[in-house]
Amino acid sequence: DGIRDRSPSRGLGDVYKRQGDSDLAMGLLESGFRDPKQIEGIVKSAKNNGIDLRKFDADRFKNNPLNEAKYSPKVQGQMQSGDYHAFPKEVDNFAGMGNRTPLVGGDGITRTKIELPGTYDGKQGHFEWIVEPDGVTINHRLFVPKR
Repeated sequence: DGIRDRSPSRGLGDVYKRQGDSDLAMGLLESGFRDPKQIEGIVKSAKNNGIDLRKFDADRFKNNPLNEAKYSPKVQGQMQSGDYHAFPKEVDNFAGMGNRTPLVGGDGITRTKIELPGTYDGKQGHFEWIVEPDGVTINHRLFVPKR
């Protein structure tokens, strides 16, 4: 299943008042987001995970490479571990805002590495994902704290 949360809607005015981020909300609306509850969730989860909303790009968010992603069995197991692999799934919604770089593995296969600055468990660092060449399978998902 896809990663995004599709919750029932509420009034946009309420979202603006509670979140105080009308520019961000307007950017999401202009990019085609219509569900006020989803917009509120986006703003709230970004703040909860230390993602800098000043650098927010609604188009990059909407075109997130993880929108249709599936976790490999390895990643699914690691997400249950309670360590830095277990950061909230809602953070995956922001991967489109991260830096994408090609990564050639020891097997010679080129994959896509995504890094997104943020905060987890009270520590600054970055979230990272490695997406297989099929563009769907996430075979690595980890928060890396700064040292």
